Amino acid sequence: MELLRAVTFGPDRRGRSRYRVLGALGVLVTLGLVVVMLAIGVAPAVASGCPTNPALEAEPGVDWSGCNLALANLEGADLEGANLESADLEGADLEGARLVRARLLDADLEGANLTGAKLRAADLEGANLTGDNLSPDDLTGANLAGANLAGAELRGVRLEDTDLEDAKLSGAHLPGVESGGIVGAPASLPEHWTLVHGYLVGPGTNLTGAHLDGLDLEGADLEGAELRGAGLDDDNLTGADLAGVDLEWEYFEGPLGSLGDSNLTGADLEGASLNSADLEGANLTGADLHDTHLGTISEGPGANLRDANLTGADLEGAGLTGTDLYGKYAERVNLEGADLEGAKLSGAQLGELASGGIVGIPASLPEPWTLAEGYLIGPGAWLEHSDLEGADLEGADLEDAELEGAKLEGADLEGASLTGADLQDATLQGANLTGADLAYVASGGIVGVPASLPEHWTLVKGYLIGPHASLERADLEGANLNGADLEGADLRYVASGGIVGVPASLPEHWTLVKGYLIGPYASLERADLEDANLNGADLEGADLRGAHLVSADLAGAELYGADLSGAELEDADLADAELHGAELHGAYLPYGNLERASLERADLAYVASGGIVGVPASLPEHWTLVKGYLIGPHADLERADLEGANLNGADLEGADLRYVASGGIVGVPASLPEHWTLVKGYLIGPYASLERAD
Repeated sequence: MELLRAVTFGPDRRGRSRYRVLGALGVLVTLGLVVVMLAIGVAPAVASGCPTNPALEAEPGVDWSGCNLALANLEGADLEGANLESADLEGADLEGARLVRARLLDADLEGANLTGAKLRAADLEGANLTGDNLSPDDLTGANLAGANLAGAELRGVRLEDTDLEDAKLSGAHLPGVESGGIVGAPASLPEHWTLVHGYLVGPGTNLTGAHLDGLDLEGADLEGAELRGAGLDDDNLTGADLAGVDLEWEYFEGPLGSLGDSNLTGADLEGASLNSADLEGANLTGADLHDTHLGTISEGPGANLRDANLTGADLEGAGLTGTDLYGKYAERVNLEGADLEGAKLSGAQLGELASGGIVGIPASLPEPWTLAEGYLIGPGAWLEHSDLEGADLEGADLEDAELEGAKLEGADLEGASLTGADLQDATLQGANLTGADLAYVASGGIVGVPASLPEHWTLVKGYLIGPHASLERADLEGANLNGADLEGADLRYVASGGIVGVPASLPEHWTLVKGYLIGPYASLERADLEDANLNGADLEGADLRGAHLVSADLAGAELYGADLSGAELEDADLADAELHGAELHGAYLPYGNLERASLERADLAYVASGGIVGVPASLPEHWTLVKGYLIGPHADLERADLEGANLNGADLEGADLRYVASGGIVGVPASLPEHWTLVKGYLIGPYASLERAD
């Protein structure tokens, strides 16, 4: 009978086809048995009640207990109230099947597809539900006592009022699971998950509307959990991980319990009521606290944010009345429109703080912060495009403050510290800057004329010019710098040319030549410096691309790492110059003086030369000087005269040898350009100059 069943039904529980190739002898024996059984009146029977075609015979209440239904196609089948106790459903397709109140005790559902299946009130005690393709829709009220769900895919499944006594859930995937009223204690749960008051608590859990008031959730991992409408009043969430949770516009009737040391990184708390919450030491990095209520309830204290990390948090419009913000981490916080009435901010580090439209007067502020025109004023404050017109900022500490585009018209900044502040595009019309410290101030695009400036400072082309001014990348072409004090100023990448007047002082290593500011990392692209005296000039890292340096005196110049791509250096004096690592790609260098020049690691590709005088102290690898020509890979040797040259070992890969005159060449080059060869002392190749060659 078993042999016959094997021929009749589908694949076995290991996935192998039951339509076996039995072999000729096996088939004959089987047919013989059937004939004998029919002859004596015995029909070949199937196990009582088991279907021959499960897909067609499925109906509510069927009794298929103990049946072999492995790999059966039961997609969408209605098996409500069916008896499937101890049935073999391994690998069966039950997608969308209705199994409400079905009896599945000890059933084997390993690897079965239960996607979207309805299993409300189903009895699955002791069932095997392992596999990664379960995803049933609803297990509300189901009995899973002793069931094996290890590694099961249960994302988004409803497990309300489910019996999990002794159930094995290790390694199961539970994000988005809805629970509540769970009975019994599971034998195991996935890492970071726990069962609290009938709820499965873990990363990504869906606790929408859950009744969690007064529970101990200390150390719980609720990263990415859905907590909208969940009661969290008086909960202990000390040390809990709530990164990315959504509590937008949540209201808690009673005081929210302890969230001390909890992780609320990136949490959405917009508009939430967190009045009097204990958030001491909580990590609120990047949290959205827009319009959140953190202030007092009646006469009680506001939220406790002592030592909370608010780096990058958005508190725009938040109510912080009476809140304690004492702590270390409140950088890059947005407090625009926040209510700070009575807020305790002493000791808080408020660097890079955005504000404006602040309501109320704080009980205390950290030294040296102050409140002016609704803005928090202090070191590193973000005051971009702020409206501080006519503000009293006398003696204010605005070191490193961001004041780009700020309206400071008529503001009193006498004696203020603006060291390192960014004042680009700020309006300073009529502003009083007497005695202000402007060292390292970045500017440019300044609008209006200040009523007064500190000694040694002036306004030129929208830039604040003075000692230690930050003028990096400033455009000073055609500027009048007569008498300007630029001692210690940062002039890196400054564009110049056509400068008028003589500065009273320049930074070390800088000079003014032919209307150009010459110094380390100067921006001198296409500068006209023909015949310029740049002897010993410090041009390290300077941008000299396409510069016109014909006959320039660059003897002893520091050109380490400078970019001279395409520069015209004909007849330039580079004796003793330091060109280590310089970019000379495509430079034009005929008749230049390279005596003792250091060219180690310089890029000489496509350099045009000839008539070079002097012997360089060093050249890049694979390069040499022959007959006044720089010889190396990709050298530009068009029309070069190499007659009688010694090219032994020369690397001429990719070199331009068009119209080269040769003959009598000595030695064998290490490499030549494609399509070129050396024959009888002549360079033979496309467009070779071989007039009268022998």
